[in-house]
Amino acid sequence: TFFKNYYDLLEKKNLKILDVGGALTVFTRILSEIHDFTLCEIFNYETKKQISYFKKTKIVNYDWINHKFGFYDIIVANDLFPNVDQRLELFLLKALPHCKELRISLTVDNNENFYNVKRVRGNELMCLKGMNGECVYNILKKYLKNINKLNLDELNYNKDSLWNNGRQVFLLKIR
Repeated sequence: TFFKNYYDLLEKKNLKILDVGGALTVFTRILSEIHDFTLCEIFNYETKKQISYFKKTKIVNYDWINHKFGFYDIIVANDLFPNVDQRLELFLLKALPHCKELRISLTVDNNENFYNVKRVRGNELMCLKGMNGECVYNILKKYLKNINKLNLDELNYNKDSLWNNGRQVFLLKIR
């Protein structure tokens, strides 16, 4: 999905792009040079020195929910929803009115996988379950006029995964 979300942007110029959770990559630097490119990312692993290599990139180092969305030609969210961030519905509500095109990869878990996690603020242990195809479909149908083009059977597909936990990843472009 990374290739499909970003590659054609290397051939275009002067678009206003917001990349939500896209991390620092070689593409970040290139896209910053040819577009009005903003990266909205919570940096958990990167050091200040690593971030400083991206001087030409507009970087907002906080949660996307706190970002004041302007209007963008394209908003990209790659490998974020709903596996890392389960606020898919909030994101669609906030992002869709602010772009001509939304590119989002959706990770669907039809294998009932769950993850034990610890809250950042506090000692509470939680168990998070990945969203299955039906859950993602029900969220999307609230926001997509042509939901019939998105087949629930495809989102519930549960074979031939490239990943050990059996998850499926779908690319969705909304214009």
